[in-house]
Amino acid sequence: MNAETTHLLATQRFIDLGERPDLRRTVEHLSRHNLLVKVLPNIWSTPELAARADVRAAAVQQRHRDAVLIGDTAAWLVLDGPAPAVIEVSVSGHLRPQQGFRFSEKQVPVEDIVVLHGLRVHSPAGTAVDLAARDNGAAIDNALRLGRAQLEGLHRVMGSIRGRRGNRRRREILADSRDEPWSAAERVAHRLLRESQLTGWVTNRPILTSTGRYLADLVFSVARLIVEIDGYATHGTRNAFESDRERQNALVLDGWRVLRFTWRTLTSQPDVFLAQIRHALAN
Repeated sequence: MNAETTHLLATQRFIDLGERPDLRRTVEHLSRHNLLVKVLPNIWSTPELAARADVRAAAVQQRHRDAVLIGDTAAWLVLDGPAPAVIEVSVSGHLRPQQGFRFSEKQVPVEDIVVLHGLRVHSPAGTAVDLAARDNGAAIDNALRLGRAQLEGLHRVMGSIRGRRGNRRRREILADSRDEPWSAAERVAHRLLRESQLTGWVTNRPILTSTGRYLADLVFSVARLIVEIDGYATHGTRNAFESDRERQNALVLDGWRVLRFTWRTLTSQPDVFLAQIRHALAN
């Protein structure tokens, strides 16, 4: 590669022949030797860079200035999700399929677009509601847990996408989110408590103790009872294990009773979950 091509790839990570038509012969020569590959029409990069989600996201924004990154791609950028294998994009007009991209003509309202590192992205609330049709509320849980969306904003988004396919499921998930679950396990626990008509509990409440401030998953304040939900995603590391024990000791020493339940208990033995809470509330 010549110095100019190397510099462009180092700084911009791709070459846009629409802006640099003078490099067409160089790009064609390099592509014949498999040193460059086509990312999108007129957009070329090295095979290593072209495989990266961040490069492909930037390339599609370069190629289609009105593009908005949506779906799992937006969740990756605004909700700390995993990097996607396929870049999902909302564009105006019909585009031919391109490997590594999924184009949609579904329009994103201007008020639900955020700009992140130069990329136009579906907002956290918009992304969470959009994905609820297929992810059982996982994106909503993440948005609430990370503090990047609130219930009011989620309901506003829901009201702005009337008539869209999957809205029935989105409304169901949003209604199921009314107690602000931060994980799939918490969502199940909230549902069990509501169905059993147990009342007097609040979620994700900060508790001040003599040794610090802790967030409790479920709190029955009058009974001084805390219910902790141990989901695999948030309690699976050694540091989390140690932190949970330190927190529990601090809460117990401060006069709180603590019950802990796992995903397995919630889904396989919901009667045990409810019976033990009822027993603690009665004593």
